[in-house]
This record gives sequence, C-alpha cells and structure tokens, in this order.
Amino acid sequence: GPEVKQAIDLVIFAATMYPNISTPRFKESIASIKNARDAGFNVAVCDNSPSEEVRQIMRKAGAVVRKQSKKGKKGVGLREALELAARMVKGKNNHAILAFQELEKGDMPLHWDFIRKRMEYLRADIAVPKRDDSYFGKTYPIGQYHSESFGAAYLNAMAREKLRMVGISGSSNDGLDSDQNYRFPNAAAHKSKSGSSGGRNRTANKYYSSSKWQDIDWL
Repeated sequence: GPEVKQAIDLVIFAATMYPNISTPRFKESIASIKNARDAGFNVAVCDNSPSEEVRQIMRKAGAVVRKQSKKGKKGVGLREALELAARMVKGKNNHAILAFQELEKGDMPLHWDFIRKRMEYLRADIAVPKRDDSYFGKTYPIGQYHSESFGAAYLNAMAREKLRMVGISGSSNDGLDSDQNYRFPNAAAHKSKSGSSGGRNRTANKYYSSSKWQDIDWL
C-alpha cells in the first residue's frame, strides 16, 4: 500500500517557578500538561520552584521535569528546558518542532496539532502564536495589558527595522502591526481583576518560512 507519512514530532517546553501548589497558575499548568499528553505531545519542563512537591505533581501529570541546575531567572530556565526538549525528540533524523509556551495557558496544547500541520504544509521554519487583542484586553489585569502592549509595540518596531536590514519589507501583511492604538480601546470593556486562564484566551498565528511570511486564519 501507499507509504503513510509520519507527523513531525512536537515537544512542548517551558520554564516554571511556583511558590506553592495552591496558586491558580500552578493549577493551570497541570491542566496544560494533561491537555498536552491527551493530545499526544511530550512536555519538557525546567522548574525552579522551592518545593519538590511542585515537580512531583508535574511528573505525575505526564511531564518530563528537571530542577533548574544553574543560578538565574527565566532565561536560564528556558535554555535548560530547550536542551531537555531536544533530547526528547523521537526518530533518527532529529527533525522536530520544539514548541515553547507558558504552561499557564491551559488550552494552548489544543492548538499545537493544527499549528504543526500548517507548518508542515507551508514548510515553515518558525510559527509565532499571537493573542487575539480583543480577548487579551478583556481578560487580563489592565496594567498588564498596557505594559505588554507597549512592550509588543517596541519589539515590533525593532523587528521591523531588522527585517528591513535583511531585505524583507515590513508591510502591513508581514504580521507586524504598523499602527499601535495607544488609547487601548479594550480597556473600557475590561472586567477581570485577576489573571486569565488559558481557556479564556483565543490564539492567532503568524507563520514564517525562509522565503516569505504567510498569515493564517484565527484559531
């Protein structure tokens, strides 16, 4: 019969630190791990929590977890998590997608299979998930929404300049927002006083290949 094409392996990786197991963010991370495992994805975590109980519960949920071995903050943890994920890749050709996400985004694992398939179809090297701004503004604390939006605007501006330097035009179709609304219209509809759970966030994705950038529909 015809040869069945095997899907590219995808390993989710994350760096975490929780003060205790009762925090809402930790509970969301466990839901995220379980969603990932139910979807057939392995999860690599570098954790720097003070309690070993955090790591034990993560392992019970299905993640491969290591204690952060070097001093430092999130950057160190991310590097160690990435190294762990790379060692978990299946297959002889070592061809895989290493997918970073914040574990507190509990529903993100439900989107990775779609992203993987689109990356394979487009032969894309990188996929960058992007928040739906209307949901972002309504579900996050207003101060966090403001600060992250300003930060995103700054990074977009820097990225656009770098793209120009390598000959890629920073047009309105390149996934970088050229017009940042500094009045934050979503703030008027803001209702949440606490951090959002993954289930309340929708995700959009911009896919980048070595030859061109392509927009993908909202998830």
